[in-house]
Amino acid sequence: MADPWESSMVSASLDHTIWFHRSASADAWHLHDFSCHSFVGGRGLALGHLHTAEGTHIATVAQEVLLRFG
Repeated sequence: MADPWESSMVSASLDHTIWFHRSASADAWHLHDFSCHSFVGGRGLALGHLHTAEGTHIATVAQEVLLRFG
């Protein structure tokens, strides 16, 4: 069986969204806290939270991805 990391991989973003909860300055420092919520059968879901330097939660992000080895 071939090593899947040595073969070509195809990826596609299936869905992504961002919810803004508060206004914030785009040129300021922000903490982006992202994690893989699930990865099963070549499909993954990542969720993230954005916070200001003061710790205020300003946005939530979600992205679904498809990964296939060729």
